[in-house]
Amino acid sequence: MSKKSPGGANDKPPRIAAFAGLPKKITELLEKESDRGVILILATYYEELLGLIINAGCTSPEQADKILAHRQPAGDFDSRILIAHAFGLIHDEEVDALRIVQRIRNKAAHFDRSGRGFDVLFDSTATADQVIAFAKLFYPSAEIPTRQPEFLRFLFIRAGRTLSTRLVTRLGETRPAQACKSAKEKANEVRERIKDSEFYKQFEKAIEKYKDGDHTEIDAMIESFAVMLKTPEHQNENTVALATFVFGEVDALKKMHHISQETPTDLPDTDEAPDAGVAGGGYNRPN
Repeated sequence: MSKKSPGGANDKPPRIAAFAGLPKKITELLEKESDRGVILILATYYEELLGLIINAGCTSPEQADKILAHRQPAGDFDSRILIAHAFGLIHDEEVDALRIVQRIRNKAAHFDRSGRGFDVLFDSTATADQVIAFAKLFYPSAEIPTRQPEFLRFLFIRAGRTLSTRLVTRLGETRPAQACKSAKEKANEVRERIKDSEFYKQFEKAIEKYKDGDHTEIDAMIESFAVMLKTPEHQNENTVALATFVFGEVDALKKMHHISQETPTDLPDTDEAPDAGVAGGGYNRPN
């Protein structure tokens, strides 16, 4: 039996396996990189990992592909942090850490007009402050013995590995969202659940009376639910489901009754309509 992917049904297992193993290898992978390379690679890794988390939480791979594409809602690092957080896929602490990495990445990737140019790496005061804040999120009681660039680089990678582990854990926890059901599907679910209840028997009788022109019981039932939905103690899933079912059934009944009473006097009889042709605003009949 194949092993289930930790990221949910929407992910490709080999890709997830590669990401899941990366926290243990991240130090080794970054050892030979320049300071700028360390920052950019780690940020890109987080961006991809967030993409996997969002993908795992989508209703389908197709929906995931749409929102994760370039220039789409989750097409960049900033948007992926925002969406993953908004949908409860990552914790506030992880968001704070990702935002710090994002700021460090932005400094490393863009020209600093204040005078440092592209030289805003671990020897920069601003970057040093951000790296220490990043590390303190995971090691709050740790002492920072020096602000030397070599140590800050080590600290950044070490904290980065911790964040990587946490995000991979989130990936393993994430499950696909359920696609929203149609009104008909929801109504059928409620009907199946209550079909043997006394309430449903009364409702069916009220519907039959409604069809015969007696709206008294249905109107009373609707009014009762309307009042209940305004009362906090009745604002629960069961009451809302029943109310939605009743309102939907009655609304559908009213529409069917209304349609059956309509006479389409403005529509031509196709058997007698003149064959005016497309140019004349009509249509061409098949021979």
